[in-house]
Amino acid sequence: MTFLDKLKNIAGDSLTHYYELDGTNKTNDLVGSVNGKVHGRVHFRDDGAHFDDGKSWIELPDSPDFSAGPTKELTVLAFVEVKDWTRASHNGEYVHYMGKGHSHAHEWTCRIYMDGGGGEASARRRRTSFYAFNPSGGLGAGSYVQDAEASKHERMMTGVIYAKGRGSHPGVTRQYQNGVKKDEDQLSGYNITPEHTNTSVGIGSRGDNTGFLVGRIRRVAFFNKALSDDQIKHIYAARAEANAGAVSAPQEHASAGNDEVVIGGAKHAIDGVNVERKANQLIAYTAAGWDADSTKTNEFGTEVVVAPSGKVVQVRKGAGDTPVADKGVVLSGHGTAREWLNDHATDGVQVALPEALLPKPPEPKPPVHPNPPTRVETPSTARPDEANALRAQAAELRKTADALDVIATQLGG
Repeated sequence: MTFLDKLKNIAGDSLTHYYELDGTNKTNDLVGSVNGKVHGRVHFRDDGAHFDDGKSWIELPDSPDFSAGPTKELTVLAFVEVKDWTRASHNGEYVHYMGKGHSHAHEWTCRIYMDGGGGEASARRRRTSFYAFNPSGGLGAGSYVQDAEASKHERMMTGVIYAKGRGSHPGVTRQYQNGVKKDEDQLSGYNITPEHTNTSVGIGSRGDNTGFLVGRIRRVAFFNKALSDDQIKHIYAARAEANAGAVSAPQEHASAGNDEVVIGGAKHAIDGVNVERKANQLIAYTAAGWDADSTKTNEFGTEVVVAPSGKVVQVRKGAGDTPVADKGVVLSGHGTAREWLNDHATDGVQVALPEALLPKPPEPKPPVHPNPPTRVETPSTARPDEANALRAQAAELRKTADALDVIATQLGG
């Protein structure tokens, strides 16, 4: 079952548009009929759309399905990987990796704050925010997640807007990361009433030169309701199941680079080998090169034991200090790396490791032979004519001897 099938099962008819953004489907809308247009050079590969030059983006034409309103809910979901957190933006603070709106026609935006930026960026380093605005602009109501140690890996980011409120509850924005709600803010705090404008949706940027993502995006989905916490959690779980299923199976045995590991078609950088594990790191431990007989880690991580065959034989969550077996590998993850291991590592799954971590085959031994065969001398060449001549001479000599013996008997009388 594909990820899209799982989305439909979880969200039902509330799923209005879906963009896989892979090498096969590119910007085609696989649920609705709003196909996208590429600006610049976007590279579509099996793992999504790659934005590498800091000036390319994808435009989705305007549709009411992409908007929230006074009585209309909206959920926006995308899988995002930031490859460069230092890329300068229009104001040196933040980059929009998705959004809808421009000057005097604002709606919502997905924003990341860059490393080394000015203004509020220094206090919001690597913050990922989801904002709702009034059409006139100004301050927006934004919910966020801030991970100062965010590494180069894929996250499922989900933003929710509902403005009509429920009972005595006012409208809100919500930000989710990897299926978990991280923040919620009331629209009334900034007097926000979302409205539909005639602006397009930008992927990789907002389309108004307010910064461009250098990274990767795939599986962009829009829903015409505020998905529940459980629904978003189940979608994130479906991601891992789909990665390990038929759709991603060809990638499961993909080769690993010199500093990465592949589990169930998903890749993650290895931050070190046989060194102390630190925050949000994935460390590989081997018996050769590690002075201890165990990882010597604390309980705040997940550790995966990989047999020499390349299969996972044990997953230990919340229990460090895993024994390091001869010729095997222990993958130890903390923080975001721990979450990645929890999502992908299960008993029996195949793991692709860097060549340097693979067990070395034993040196071949010289062949051992049984008792060597006895050497057989080659006989000299036979000469039958000479042998027959000698036999004839012997016969004649025996006749002469017999005759001489008869004469001797007669003489002796």
